[in-house]
Amino acid sequence: PIWDNLPWLTISMINWEELTTNLQLILETSIDSYKDTQIETYYQLRDSYRRELLAIKLITESPDNGVKIGNLVLTPDCYQRYGAYFPSGNLPRLTISATLYTDWGLAIAACIGGDRSRGLKLKPPQTPQGDIEQYAEQFLAYQIGCHHLQQKQWQKAIKPLEEAKNLITVSSEWIEEVNQLCQSQRQELNNEDLNLNLEFAIFWQKLLATPEANSFFAELKVRQIATNLEEETINEGEAIEQLKQLKSLDPDNPMILTLLEIVQQRQELLEIYKLIDSGRFEDAIIRTKQSTDGSLRNKVAHLCLEILLDGLKNQSFSIEEVQQLALWAYQLDPEDADCLHIYQSLSNV
Repeated sequence: PIWDNLPWLTISMINWEELTTNLQLILETSIDSYKDTQIETYYQLRDSYRRELLAIKLITESPDNGVKIGNLVLTPDCYQRYGAYFPSGNLPRLTISATLYTDWGLAIAACIGGDRSRGLKLKPPQTPQGDIEQYAEQFLAYQIGCHHLQQKQWQKAIKPLEEAKNLITVSSEWIEEVNQLCQSQRQELNNEDLNLNLEFAIFWQKLLATPEANSFFAELKVRQIATNLEEETINEGEAIEQLKQLKSLDPDNPMILTLLEIVQQRQELLEIYKLIDSGRFEDAIIRTKQSTDGSLRNKVAHLCLEILLDGLKNQSFSIEEVQQLALWAYQLDPEDADCLHIYQSLSNV
C-alpha cells in the first residue's frame, strides 16, 4: 500500500494481477529448484506454499478468514512461525480457514488442492484439541475416505467416512461425491462373492441411505434371503419379516416384491398342506378361501379335482363327497375351465 503514496506513481498504473503472478512465479521457481536435489525440502516448501495461497485466497474474500493482530492479518505460516512474538490473536470462526492455522492445515490444503494422497501423508498423528481441530480432523477424514474410494479401496474408506458422517450428511455436495464413488466401487464388485458385496452395501447404506445405496443393499439382501431359504437356515415367516423390512426401505424394488409374493404363497401353501395332512380337509378349504392369491387357490382347487377323480376311479367316495369336492374346487376358482366343467357335470347327478 505504500506505493499508493508515491506522487509519480498513480494506482491506475499498477497492474496488481501481473504483479501477483510475477511474485508467484518467483516463489514457484525457487521451490522447484529443490526438486532434483532435496526432494523432502521441495515437498515441505510446496506444502507450505499451497497452504499460504489458499489462506490468502480466503482472506482476500473476507479478512475475517485470517488471524488479525490489530490491522495486520497473519497467514498460517506466519502465524505458526512467529505467532509467539505477537499479542495473542484469535483464530477465525469454525471454518476451513481456521483449520489452516492448525497442525491439520497442510493436509487440508493438499486435499483442497486436489492432492488427497499427499493429504493422507500429512495427516498429524496427535489427537485433536478443541472444536477447530476436531472439525479439521473430520474434514480430513472425509477427504481421506474419498481418496480410498477413488483407489477402489472401499474397506480402507469405511473408518474415515464413518468418522466424518456428521459433516457428510449436511452437505449435498459431499453426499453426491461419496455416492458417485460408491456407485463406481459397486461396479468393481460385480464378480466378487455375495458376502463381500453385502459388507460394502451395508457400509454404503448406513452411511448415506441414498436411493442407490438402498437399492443395492436390498438387492443383495434378497439374494441372501433366497439362499437361506434354499439352504433352510431360515423359515418362511422369518423371510417374510425380513422382506417386509426391506420393502419399507425400497418400496418399489421388483426383486423384493417378487420374492415376497413367492414366499407368502409358499407359506400359505405349507399351512394348507399341513391341515390336509392332519385330516382337516374342510379347514384347509376355509383357509384357502381366505387367501387373495389366485394361483394358490387354483392349486388347491386342482388338488380337490385330483382327489375327486382318484375317488371316482377307486369308488372310495360317495356321490355326496364327490359333489362336495367339485363344489369346493369351483368355489376356489370358478373361472377355471376344469373346475367349472366338473362342477356342472356332477351338479346334475
